[in-house]
Amino acid sequence: ARRVGIIADEHAVLIQVLKKQGALIYARTNVPQTMLSYECSNPIFGQTLNPYDLKRGPGGSSGGEGSLIGSFGSILGIGTDIGGSLRIPAAFSGCCGFKPSTGRISSRGLTSPTPGQEGIKSSSGPMATEVNGLVIIMRALLNDGLMHSLDATIPDVPFNDLKYPHLKPLLPEPSSDSFKHGNHKDKLSIQKDSKLRIGWFINDGFAPPVPGMIRAVEETKQVLIKRGHELIEIDIQSNKIGQDSIRLFATLIGADQGETLYNHNLHGEAVDPILEQLVFLITIPYVVRQIVAFFSRLFGWHRVADLVGCAGRKTATEIWALQAEKKALIHKTFDQIKSLKLDGLICPAGVIPAAPNGLAAELTPMCCYTALFNVLEMPSGVVPTGYFNKKDDEEMLSYQKNDPWDKKVHEAASNAKGIPSAVQVAALPWEDEMCLH
Repeated sequence: ARRVGIIADEHAVLIQVLKKQGALIYARTNVPQTMLSYECSNPIFGQTLNPYDLKRGPGGSSGGEGSLIGSFGSILGIGTDIGGSLRIPAAFSGCCGFKPSTGRISSRGLTSPTPGQEGIKSSSGPMATEVNGLVIIMRALLNDGLMHSLDATIPDVPFNDLKYPHLKPLLPEPSSDSFKHGNHKDKLSIQKDSKLRIGWFINDGFAPPVPGMIRAVEETKQVLIKRGHELIEIDIQSNKIGQDSIRLFATLIGADQGETLYNHNLHGEAVDPILEQLVFLITIPYVVRQIVAFFSRLFGWHRVADLVGCAGRKTATEIWALQAEKKALIHKTFDQIKSLKLDGLICPAGVIPAAPNGLAAELTPMCCYTALFNVLEMPSGVVPTGYFNKKDDEEMLSYQKNDPWDKKVHEAASNAKGIPSAVQVAALPWEDEMCLH
């Protein structure tokens, strides 16, 4: 509430650039309290709803933007992303979202929930009804040198059209049967004459996705193979890239035990009930955290114990060691991608689809598939592939039930027929155009 009525002296750099390029900005959309949540709720405007099911949420933190675009209230928008905060809402609400390479888009003038936290860096990026919309915004932001002239920390690297071949129209015409029946597979249209080597994985080793999210990847693979591309399975489980990335994400984000997040956003404020558990987990003292981790291991909840136990306040020496470990993980991952000569990757957009209102806040660690690319500082985006169906519901019966998070995943993904499914695409840093391709 402390920011209600505050008007900045000038627009953020990316807004200045978009306005100079002719953009018409006509709406502000809802965000969660703290702007660091899987949900989209705050004490001022309340809970944002999912356009496909009002009993479910649009994800967070750019949930208002995802909901507006997913319901065709806008065709273009901007979100911010530190662990999936624009990609998750895009996946939940059936639209497209793109997180550019870390440092490619200016953050000058934007409000941060944790100013000074540089271990995991946030990125601003476009959201749109189709991939071409993402490209329109990226071109507008990066061409003509406007962004570099307003923020010299951003390299003057224009959008490379040579790396982005033209796509066919990505949305069916409103009069077509495809549009009437909600068939989004047209959004996967890729030019046939450019054969690519694309890596893929389904399980990151931390949290297996639910059947509907797995099906999204499998169907995408088949579409790409039919169009002449080469698909290569990659392993990120045996080398623990997935497990290490979510551990580093949680540890670096909460290295001050949530002090900055609390002081900058919540001190003296009413905390949104939906966020109370998240705030508790971030701010609990070290001793309590270790007790929770101990009993979690006793119950066999090993990943809960590992993630809860590793977080908490860190010394400068410990933070530097974590950042060195993060850098080593980045190089290990890039070496694997380069050794296979991959042009890009596809993987699940997340563990779950849009969850019932309030439930996603209890499943923050399930952002692992999007947070992976924040830790690795790679460009990544999501594109809708279709909808959950009755078979996806039936196959949830065989999903693992090892710990409380699994039980919440069951609750989130049950009765999800008609909710959007999505796939995630990623590429090496500064290959944003290839990722969009």
